[in-house]
Amino acid sequence: MPDSDVSITAGTGTKIDTRTVGAGVDEHRQVVVIGDPTTAANVGKVSSAGAAHVAQGPASAAATTSVNDAAVSTTLLASNANRRGVIIHNNSTSILYVKYGATASATSYTYKVPADTTLEMADPAYQGVIDGIWSADSTGFATITELT
Repeated sequence: MPDSDVSITAGTGTKIDTRTVGAGVDEHRQVVVIGDPTTAANVGKVSSAGAAHVAQGPASAAATTSVNDAAVSTTLLASNANRRGVIIHNNSTSILYVKYGATASATSYTYKVPADTTLEMADPAYQGVIDGIWSADSTGFATITELT
């Protein structure tokens, strides 16, 4: 049987949506959708690996900090389970290497941010510690805005 719906008795025309599972044509799995019940739009997304993401909505607060550039790994932001976005502007003449996690280096980083450039990380933002290291210890800094 191909993907289909099954009639139930709960009300006139009420159905349960199902999908076939694997190679067997007689095995079905119930489908559950997270989203607006009045429309097919605005539903929760699931990755091919099975991870679900439900957007938390727009940020309602912003905190701005500044971190001086250094040629050693430096914490730019501590872990924050409420983080919805981050904006980092590299106000240095040196390259800033930004790493999701601890101990950034010129060979272990997530983003390479050139001098006088802005990096924006939007929802779903990484919520763990964010470290950074500059290619040289100049007289600059990073301006960091964390959205929660």
